Amino acid sequence: QLLAIKQGASCLIVSCDGEVDDDVIEAAKQAGCVIITTPRDTFEVARLLTMAVPVKSKMLTSNILKFSVNTSIDDARKAMAKSRHRFFPVLNENGTYAGLISSPGLLKVRKKHVILVDHNERTQAVNGLDQAEIMEIVDHHRIGSVETTNPITFRNVPVGCTCTILFGLYREYGVEIPKNIAGLMLSAILSDTLAFRSPTCTPTDVAAGKALAEICGEDIEKYSEQMFDAGADLTGRTAEEVFHGDYKIFSRGNAKFGVGQGSFMTENSRKAAEALVGPFLKTAAESEELPMVFYMFTDVKSQVTEMLYYGAGAQEVLERAFNVTPDNGIAVLPGIVSRKKQVVPSLMSALQFTDDED
Repeated sequence: QLLAIKQGASCLIVSCDGEVDDDVIEAAKQAGCVIITTPRDTFEVARLLTMAVPVKSKMLTSNILKFSVNTSIDDARKAMAKSRHRFFPVLNENGTYAGLISSPGLLKVRKKHVILVDHNERTQAVNGLDQAEIMEIVDHHRIGSVETTNPITFRNVPVGCTCTILFGLYREYGVEIPKNIAGLMLSAILSDTLAFRSPTCTPTDVAAGKALAEICGEDIEKYSEQMFDAGADLTGRTAEEVFHGDYKIFSRGNAKFGVGQGSFMTENSRKAAEALVGPFLKTAAESEELPMVFYMFTDVKSQVTEMLYYGAGAQEVLERAFNVTPDNGIAVLPGIVSRKKQVVPSLMSALQFTDDED
């Protein structure tokens, strides 16, 4: 013990409760050496010494990989894969510590459960769908690019509106439809079928619409006119809001394009919407990186659609799809009112023909 002190030891650990003589204590005081006695044996002491290193010597003070509580799991997983560390701090909205996350912990994260209604394509779904588990799909569109981890219930029926399918589910399970829900479902059916005028409309849609109108006490003709008039009111609305009111992105192979639609009861309301939305098509195409964007301005009463478009090759695709010659950037399409049944399939076929020629 004295030899260790004389050799300049700053700390002397005596294991197994060994005795320390008074002369050793005096020498330690003079040399500024700390003496620690412990009942542990020498082997245990040697192991515990590795834990005596100050925490600050192991702490990072710069270039710390950290995450926000709003960071997606996928982004966090990718960032963690590039780091040799296992645990990472998570900060809340105020930038203060909220907890820790680890690579093994991500494997235990329970995915959110979602049901896709009125769509089944990832391009039309909410952001982050890849990190969720699809439990069910209720839709009336073509079956697109959707994959699931496990078998699911997929109810796809060729009717004019998904709410017609939901109406059938209410009846199937014997659940009473509240008046306010019936009103919303009736609105959806009238909107999708253009008040039963669309070629997508089926007798099932009509029957569901009449039953829902009876529940909520509405006259279908009067209500549909009021609904379309309200939808065509542009007061206080921006071009972006009107454009995205009913807008979807479609894909065929490597080609992607967007198609929006607005329905109008009067020519004046349709023309006003065209003047507002028309210039926005370029912005929409560029912001979403789409080569082509189309927008249908549909006159419900006359069953005529005026199609505005933007993008290289968009006019050629329209000409081929509908055998028309657009004038001043507008293609007039008599009898064309359904995006799902008439417009999208025709555009898909025209794009296929163009690709085959190339």
